[in-house]
Amino acid sequence: AKSLNPIGFHRPYLGEPWPLPAAIAEIVKSDPLQQNTLGVLPSTPTINQHNVSFYGAQADFRVFGRQVGTQAAMLDQDLRSLDWFLLKTGDQGSIPEAQSEMVELVRTSPEFAQHWQTALPDGSELQLYHRRRPSVTVEPVSTEHSLRLEILDLPTQARPGQPVPVTYRWLGPAETLANGLVLLDWRPITESGQTENSSPAWIHDHGFGMGYLRSQTLSSTNQSELATWRVIERTAMLPPPNLSGSFQLTARYLDSQSGETHSIPVPANSLALSSDSPQSSAPELDLGTQLRQLAPNMAEGDASLDRIFTEIGRINQYDPTQDYLRQLIQTLQFRLRSQPNPDWLYAVTLAQVLRQDPLGAIATLTQLAELSPENPFVYAYLSFLYLYNWQPRQAQDALLPAEQLAPELEIIQILGGASRLLQGNVIGAWKRLQPLLSPGSAN
Repeated sequence: AKSLNPIGFHRPYLGEPWPLPAAIAEIVKSDPLQQNTLGVLPSTPTINQHNVSFYGAQADFRVFGRQVGTQAAMLDQDLRSLDWFLLKTGDQGSIPEAQSEMVELVRTSPEFAQHWQTALPDGSELQLYHRRRPSVTVEPVSTEHSLRLEILDLPTQARPGQPVPVTYRWLGPAETLANGLVLLDWRPITESGQTENSSPAWIHDHGFGMGYLRSQTLSSTNQSELATWRVIERTAMLPPPNLSGSFQLTARYLDSQSGETHSIPVPANSLALSSDSPQSSAPELDLGTQLRQLAPNMAEGDASLDRIFTEIGRINQYDPTQDYLRQLIQTLQFRLRSQPNPDWLYAVTLAQVLRQDPLGAIATLTQLAELSPENPFVYAYLSFLYLYNWQPRQAQDALLPAEQLAPELEIIQILGGASRLLQGNVIGAWKRLQPLLSPGSAN
């Protein structure tokens, strides 16, 4: 066998077992009621993100491994976005140059502490680092309580357009928290001290525990021990720029299965926004907020898409199941029933595309076209999705307004040609594509 395949000949490993299952067990023991993403910095044949995910799947999919720290420009965001990191001494395997800097950031950050370590068969050491104040903490409570926001911790004043640190401490039935979404509205406070009933100045919707709560645990654990949970979320929100005045939080519960809603009691609160306020140090924005900030850039057309999808590729690493997309779609679709908003429609469209739901994205873009009829890129996106769904006639029809609004745009010409070509209209396709063909490119 060695003479026939000298490069691929490997003997089976018969040495001491590698302790990845023990590392997974340590995370599960520390966070038994939630899902975790483990940032894996080494990449050797035995210690890598794929092996971590394999053993995490055996532990009821409670831990997922992802290789982070690979791009120098994103190291700080990687560090701020995960609570667990797996490090190794000695040989690091096949890793990019930025990895060594990421290792140093984790080891020296005051936000992290070494949580666990063990010797490896090759003489090196495997190390788990954990955030001292995790972004999500779940605690069982011995007595039953109705759902409420127990504590809201944030600065009394902040700058508009800058992340604001906020800690939510929820208390309520375990199943209610695990299966629910929270709709958070920040509304202006009038001179009389009342909260305005107008549209919220900004929102901070998400799943309880950012969607990382382990509802499956309910069916396999003593129900009496899990009657009530206390869920602590340490995160940040983003007020829009150019706001000033005082604002107050109101909260509603959205059942992710039935769609029913009801109000949630919250403690007295107030946040003053002013450009003169001191700037606060804040955690990384939650993933839903990040996507909601990215999505409106789609209005600028295909020139914005590279930057958008670069950022999406990064934040998708932090939530391997992409549940944050489900949370965003459900909360914004509920809001859009009573409050049409182009920015929210862009966010829902992007989330549906990422979840590979072309029919849902087509329906959302159709609504967006009604609100933004003068933007040719909306029709271009709609045409592309019809093509993706193998509906070239609908793609051609969807593009007609864009061909009237901006016939000179290259993307409009390409989509117009493609939609006609897929219908067998070669001459029509040529007419649309011919302006793109320079004399040199025809050869």
